[in-house]
Amino acid sequence: MKASDKFIIFTTEAGRRFAFPCHVIAHRRALYYERDDDANYQEEYDHTVNDNSVLYEWAVSNMDWDDVAPYAVELPRLVPEENLTQQWYSGEFSDPNPPQAIGDSELCEKLYYALQECEKKEKLD
Repeated sequence: MKASDKFIIFTTEAGRRFAFPCHVIAHRRALYYERDDDANYQEEYDHTVNDNSVLYEWAVSNMDWDDVAPYAVELPRLVPEENLTQQWYSGEFSDPNPPQAIGDSELCEKLYYALQECEKKEKLD
C-alpha cells in the first residue's frame, strides 16, 4: 500500500467518526509550496504524506472541515448508541426551560412541533 492510500480518522467530541484520504492534505500542502515557494510538487507531496506530524499540523493550521468534507466517509461509532429506556432511570434531568434557552431557531421549531404533536395526541386519548 502506498502512503498516499492511507486515511486519517477524525473523531468529533460527540463520538462521530469520519475517514478521509491523506491525499487531500498532502495535495493542498504541495500545491501551496509549489505556488508560493516554487518548490517541487512531488517532493512536497511525498514529504507530507510520509510524515504524520506534517500532515496533522497542515490540516489543523491551514484547512477546515469544508476542505475534507466532500471526501469524508462517516464510520460507525465506537460506542454504540445508548439504550434510552435504561438511561431514563439513571440519566440527568434539567430544570424546565423555554425552547429559546435550549437551542437555535431551527431547534425551537422542532421543539414546538413536538409539543403540538403531544397536545394532539392528548386530545385523542
